[in-house]
Amino acid sequence: MRSVNYKEKDFDQIFKEMLQDAYQYELISSDEHFLDYINNRQDIENMYILFLSVYAMQTSEFYEDATRIYNSNDLDKAVGKDLDILGAKVGIPRPPARKSSVTLHFSAETVTDVDIRIPRGTIVSDGNGNSYYTVENAVIIRGTSSVNVGALSVDGGYNSHVGRNTLTFIERTNNNSLNNISVTNYKGSSGGRSEYSDDEYRELIRNWTYSHIKGTKEAYELFFSYYDGVESYRLVPKWDGAGTLKVIIDPSDDWIINDVSEKLLQNVELFDDDVFVTGANKKVIDINAEANVSIDNIEEYSDTEKQILKQKIINAIKVYIDGGYRNNGEYYTGLLIGEDFIPLQCAVFILQEVPQLKSIDFGNTIKNFDKVIYANEFSPVSYTDLYGEIQKHPSPSIDAFNNKLIGDFGDTCQSDVIYITNQTTFESDNNGYRVEFMQNGESVFKSEESHFVIDSDVDIYGSVIKLTAIKDNASISKITINGIDETISEYNAHIKIDDESICVCRDVVVNIE
Repeated sequence: MRSVNYKEKDFDQIFKEMLQDAYQYELISSDEHFLDYINNRQDIENMYILFLSVYAMQTSEFYEDATRIYNSNDLDKAVGKDLDILGAKVGIPRPPARKSSVTLHFSAETVTDVDIRIPRGTIVSDGNGNSYYTVENAVIIRGTSSVNVGALSVDGGYNSHVGRNTLTFIERTNNNSLNNISVTNYKGSSGGRSEYSDDEYRELIRNWTYSHIKGTKEAYELFFSYYDGVESYRLVPKWDGAGTLKVIIDPSDDWIINDVSEKLLQNVELFDDDVFVTGANKKVIDINAEANVSIDNIEEYSDTEKQILKQKIINAIKVYIDGGYRNNGEYYTGLLIGEDFIPLQCAVFILQEVPQLKSIDFGNTIKNFDKVIYANEFSPVSYTDLYGEIQKHPSPSIDAFNNKLIGDFGDTCQSDVIYITNQTTFESDNNGYRVEFMQNGESVFKSEESHFVIDSDVDIYGSVIKLTAIKDNASISKITINGIDETISEYNAHIKIDDESICVCRDVVVNIE
């Protein structure tokens, strides 16, 4: 019995099979060497053979069409519109190009004595073809002079990105005049990407059975594949026990966080899910580097050439961190949530973009760096009672509005593992907490002060920070750890983003010597 699996045949295979059948029935020749003539591609003048060649050609074209039809129903082989049809069958259309988001700052020349309304849909631009529209109504309230409002790009795709302080033209409002009102964006835009490729879309379709079930990881992934304005996201399950989920997004603008929270509640969360949406904490990196471009160059670069090369290096560093188009025209996403800044990898990237560069030293960037731990990054401390059962120690509450931990006497919580060099200063707005660095359940350093220096012989690398309230209404909102190590090298160290709630800050400042 022949297999039911479809297999395409090309012209040579079809033509030879026809000739063999015809030869077997002596329709074209009785010469025992006839098939050898065919295999050697010798000219054979025979009208019947010419007819078979034409028929074989038509049949091979039919097979090509049949193959396309066959592959169009195979998820691993379908492409383009055929893949779109497969996605539509399971209720997952191809995600289109997504829009960028930005927070706009509208301001009046002076404090106003009347409310100035900025209607939803107000369009602003950078004067170079990039336009954004406000997503909600906003008001400059009397007695004030400014208001912030969220906006999305009119067009989707990577080209919709804009830098900071570039959206300064008010193009159009909904029948409202905004005379004497200026606008700008203090931060560059976030999010925005091209339409899903076939490979990306194929993976989305592959998980369709789970994507339509509320509360699944795939359902959250499907949601963000269509959501405009988010650069990246992380899902942290069981972050505060069973049934809890932390969703960390970049950017961390309040209007984006609120919108994501509302839409997840409506479309993705299960009824009894406890989902906390928060913005990624920003890790600020100011790049200070020394670049050498003249090792193999006999003639000195002119001042103008040096400035051009310097700007190319700066642009390459910004693309490596913030994302953007490379010299080959491809888009590079940059560092996303939880990704480390590794100078050696950055240097390799720069060399690909600026081949004139011979060496670059990030020493000043690496020698001084800090780790900021925010209130919402602390979790309850668990302990084992006399019967061997795991219990949670009474833990502080989080004042989400002010991002503060509020604890009464004895309340305890701890951070994730932190990585920092030995010689360290500590700063915080600590008010009533004992601070300990813990390794394997043992305290390696303890202080009740908000500012102190850790002795150089105390190794806190790989520790967790434990906070214990030593008075009622103790509070703390953030801890900053400043590490200093003069011996550290850019080739064996990096600025470590040691958890998935930290994101390297956009709009990085780069100084090249």
